[in-house]
Amino acid sequence: MGTRYLQALIDKARRERRLDPIAEAYMDYRGVRNGIYYRKIRAAADRLMRDPDDIGALQAMTA
Repeated sequence: MGTRYLQALIDKARRERRLDPIAEAYMDYRGVRNGIYYRKIRAAADRLMRDPDDIGALQAMTA
């Protein structure tokens, strides 16, 4: 259910031509517009793309 809701928010943000529809939709999904959750997840994803075995990326996300 949550995945469909998030996808609907992404689609809505794209229709509204928001600058970063995925980030905007995630902020709406979490109900927190400051973007802190998205920034933490994005930073961890970037680190894991560079080094998939980097456990520190996941630990940093929860700090």
